[in-house]
Amino acid sequence: MKKLVEKRFLSAEQVTAIEHPLEPVAIIAGAGTGKTEVMSQRVKYLIESNQVDAASVLGLTFTNKAAGQLNERIARSLGEKYREELPTISTYHSFARQLLIDYGAAIAIEPDHKTLSESARAALAFKVISHTKHSLKTLDYSSARLVEMVLAMDDLLAEHLLGPDVVKDFDHDWILELQNSINNNESIRRAITVATQRAELLLLVDEFRDQKLKAGALDFADQMRWAHLLLQSIPDIAITLKAKYQVVLLDEYQDTSVAQQELLLTCFGQGHPVTAVGDPLQSIYSWRGASANTTRSFPNLFKKSDGSSASTLTLRNNYRSGQLILTAANNLIQSIRNQHEGSAELVQANLDLDAGKVRVGLYETEQEEIRQVTKEISNLVELGAKPESIAVLGRTTSTLLAIHNSLVTLGIPATLVGVETISRTPEAVEILSLIEAAHDPLAGSALARLLISPRVNIGDRDLNLLGERARELARGIQRIPENPPALSGLDELVQASLSDALFDLGNLDYSSEAKKRFNKLAREIQFMRTTSDAIDAVWRAVHVLGLDIEVYANTQSINARRSGVLEAFIDLVQSWSDSADDPTVAGLLSWIKMARRFSSAPAIEVPIPPNAVQLLTIHRAKGLEWPHVFIPAMAKNVFPTSNSRPRFTSVCDSLPHALRGDSDSLPQDPKATNESFAQFAIANKEFSESEELRLAYVALTRAEQTVMVSAHWWGSTQLKARGPSDFYNEIALTATEILQVAPVPERLDANPHLVTTDEYRTKNETQYQKIVREVAGAVQQAKPEINQLGAGLSDQEKLLVERWDQAINWVLREPIASVPVSIPAMLTASRLVTAIRSPEVLAQSLIRPMPSKPSRAAIRGTNLHAKIERFYKDPALISLDELNDNTEFQTDEVIAESFIAFEKSRFAQLAPVAIEWGFQLPLDHFLIPGRVDAVFKEKDEILLVDWKSGKPGAVDDLQLSLYRLAWSYAHSFPLEQIKAIFVFLPSLDELPAENLLTKSEILELLKQVTA
Repeated sequence: MKKLVEKRFLSAEQVTAIEHPLEPVAIIAGAGTGKTEVMSQRVKYLIESNQVDAASVLGLTFTNKAAGQLNERIARSLGEKYREELPTISTYHSFARQLLIDYGAAIAIEPDHKTLSESARAALAFKVISHTKHSLKTLDYSSARLVEMVLAMDDLLAEHLLGPDVVKDFDHDWILELQNSINNNESIRRAITVATQRAELLLLVDEFRDQKLKAGALDFADQMRWAHLLLQSIPDIAITLKAKYQVVLLDEYQDTSVAQQELLLTCFGQGHPVTAVGDPLQSIYSWRGASANTTRSFPNLFKKSDGSSASTLTLRNNYRSGQLILTAANNLIQSIRNQHEGSAELVQANLDLDAGKVRVGLYETEQEEIRQVTKEISNLVELGAKPESIAVLGRTTSTLLAIHNSLVTLGIPATLVGVETISRTPEAVEILSLIEAAHDPLAGSALARLLISPRVNIGDRDLNLLGERARELARGIQRIPENPPALSGLDELVQASLSDALFDLGNLDYSSEAKKRFNKLAREIQFMRTTSDAIDAVWRAVHVLGLDIEVYANTQSINARRSGVLEAFIDLVQSWSDSADDPTVAGLLSWIKMARRFSSAPAIEVPIPPNAVQLLTIHRAKGLEWPHVFIPAMAKNVFPTSNSRPRFTSVCDSLPHALRGDSDSLPQDPKATNESFAQFAIANKEFSESEELRLAYVALTRAEQTVMVSAHWWGSTQLKARGPSDFYNEIALTATEILQVAPVPERLDANPHLVTTDEYRTKNETQYQKIVREVAGAVQQAKPEINQLGAGLSDQEKLLVERWDQAINWVLREPIASVPVSIPAMLTASRLVTAIRSPEVLAQSLIRPMPSKPSRAAIRGTNLHAKIERFYKDPALISLDELNDNTEFQTDEVIAESFIAFEKSRFAQLAPVAIEWGFQLPLDHFLIPGRVDAVFKEKDEILLVDWKSGKPGAVDDLQLSLYRLAWSYAHSFPLEQIKAIFVFLPSLDELPAENLLTKSEILELLKQVTA
């Protein structure tokens, strides 16, 4: 087993894990200990030692990206010998879905059931709430909040394999206990109200689940619980699966939910060889059902064949970080590490690294801290560090936004990563507010933000009058918080009626200017309502709001501008749209809402722009690494956050701990006494802090060479001082450098740096918008004088002026003089082809990308690709009538004809090496993401296939050249042994690529374009 692991020999602990006998085992893989390499090498060892067949290995992980990376690593380690029968690598949810496709008919789940997107779930929940047959006497919440609660409770029940009746019975007894309590304080009364509300909420969940079944649709949580029920109902399925998969690898096991764990146990328990790899110290996803207890409970659940507990192995040798960084992390997490068998202190194993640096700084104000972090990053760059080697990991998005703004102001390339951060930038908030106000009847808050924005800027008097008009149009319902002061008294229905009031102002005494602005905003909203396509809506909003002025007015290079937040947001939405099942406005709003609540999911794979400092949440940073890491705002009530986990005694969309599958790891439910309730609150706060502690540990262990942790005393809007948190103080004990220690303020309850602003009227107006508004104002003032200038002209003079106007208009219609446009370092394969073949087309799209409605041909192509992909995954389940439910062309004869032709082709008889294979190809300083339709093995050669729907026409071998380079790079496969062809359907014409270019030839073409 003397095998190099990225220039390092396998350690003794890695070899032990790789060569462990074919039996259940838990591998506690600490941060940076090479778990993916261990998993791939274990697969190789078991196959080459003839203990299992290559095709009988099953690997499960959480994301498609992780599954692809694991699959690629295993394929590379196995080499050419096993190209034709690789292990099955999938996600946990895909595995559950496949079980239902294969066997679900036995429990009345159709193989072709729909998988509900989040937006479709929300729409269905809203329909249930709007048409419920039940009387909701205590659920006095807004409809938007009720939708959230129904979805949250449905997820919780599914994650813990509970039926609504179980919770109803618990709450019935719980209410009786509370009512009989000798205490009758506010906490007890609140708990009774919450339990009563939960009973009503469960009625809505029942209806919601009934509606899903009637629609033949399941969501991700449903697929897991129904798959579990399927295995329990038909034990023979587990026997079949055990025979098919001789060994099972479970990646990131610490993030599995109770339902996932129970499904796996039912399927692969009783001594079956299961290797679970995870780290309880990095369990940071409790909000999506994960429990740190899953790893700890594995040995006793997945027992060996003789009934003894499974073994636990430990990987502690860290190949990522210097020892001083690891020491800080070890000390910080010690209290939690002691609770988990197999968890050990990390030890530096990469001797090529120095010991690293841990730097800390405590500053007087939040603004001073931001300036210092920016300065330290600037110093690193000046000393030669590449911007992309630096990351800022934040607990809150507001901190990241502030530091990003500071970096950009200094001219340091920086990029925000993740929808939860980008969507909170001022530009994105304004765009989303306009879209939401146009498409969501309950989005009164979004409309209110528009009304008081600098662009519309309605005064309080006119806002009050509009609110009064909304009340006239409304019928009372509950209050909704967080409205602008002038609208603070509006309840939900009034908020909804705010839009109606905008379109029907009534006869109230508005100012004349307010009327003009109301009418203009109403026209803009009406314009926005005429599209349901997300990309089109975003670009309409950009135009309406005048944000595209920046694109035209900015004198910087195009490449620099595209690093801005506006372009980042547009790119993000475009990437989401390319992969979304529901690329509509409703789908976009639902996705962003979910991502803001849960900062790392649902994930959209957007390549990160190179040559820029990366700013992202710690949740999103999991699994990543950088030479230099900054962790700002490690202050009290910020990190760790002051928000405690939701308690079932306080909120009705939470479950009693006693009913949860992970109850052993949670605080015990309280008794009906004041003292017990108080203890329960304290225990939950401590539990939340332990989750925050794991988050801080994850942040520290991302760093390779240096980490800077900082805090402050005074925030911008808090009355009371914050000061360093316990996390900061613990890290400071082992710091190698203390940058600054601001003294304790004399008074901790009076912020001398308090910023008093009307948050609803504050927005960073860009310099370009300011200039345009000033020019527009000057034009308006001069308009009367301009109109009078022609009063004394003769007819001949007027004709001359008219000709001047015509000449001016002609000039304005002429193309603007060419300007240099830099090609972004990140381009899809198709856009790189455009850059080389039609650089002017790409330049125009970079200056102003424009949306276009997908053509019938494009939609046909997408549907045909999807059908071919499913054919290879399970040909028995494909029917000619099965078409994509999310398109308007559900019964397209052309698709059917093309698919019939494909079934008769030689390719239908071949077993592909890969289908819809995604890649990211480094090409000099460019990063090229793309996707290959199909990959086949023919003797000693690889054949790359690009399906084309329609008649044979002009094609470009350059695209296939990129595909060939990508496969060669990813699999270390000889370039000359890779062929590529276009296959046209339904004609079955094959057009081999005759002119496949090498890497140097492609770079030479790019050089000619960029010269």
